[in-house]
Amino acid sequence: MAECVSVRDTLYWNRVAEAAVTQEKAFAQLYDAFFPVIYRRLLAKSCNIELTEEAVSRAFVKMYEHLGAFDAGKASFATWLVCIADNEMKMLYRGKSYARAEDWPEDFQPPAPAEEEPENCALRREKQAELKAALTQLPMKEQQILQMTYWLDMSAVQIGEALSMTPDAVWKNLSRARKKLLEILR
Repeated sequence: MAECVSVRDTLYWNRVAEAAVTQEKAFAQLYDAFFPVIYRRLLAKSCNIELTEEAVSRAFVKMYEHLGAFDAGKASFATWLVCIADNEMKMLYRGKSYARAEDWPEDFQPPAPAEEEPENCALRREKQAELKAALTQLPMKEQQILQMTYWLDMSAVQIGEALSMTPDAVWKNLSRARKKLLEILR
């Protein structure tokens, strides 16, 4: 079942992606597993719900249209889909006069996981707001590496593929980003 499989399980999702070319159920499984991941990633980048929904919609349409061209030998399915989603977001920024918000709106909250306990909501919101504010102070590349590592649960190899970096460079940038983030949060 898809609910039990981490998006980090590259081999599993590569097989599901290959099956999704001909099987609607496999496509639905990909959509259900990766929609929240891609949505959170793009929402974190744009701080704009309308833009995020449009980009996510376009990304999944493009994924559906080009699923037959997916090559697990070149990149994992997660990396491939992240690249599509990032490109769709860039295309929307180019085509429209959207500007990324300088700061996160005070009332902005990403979609909460269904399993979140009510008694932890206030504390979690406060910590998330602090983290978001700190993240926006980092260079974009470091933001992307942190998001891919912690929100998308991607490996250094997958991140390297998506950002055209070596895994060693990913680790170095991740370490640097963590240190900067800690300094900002202190």
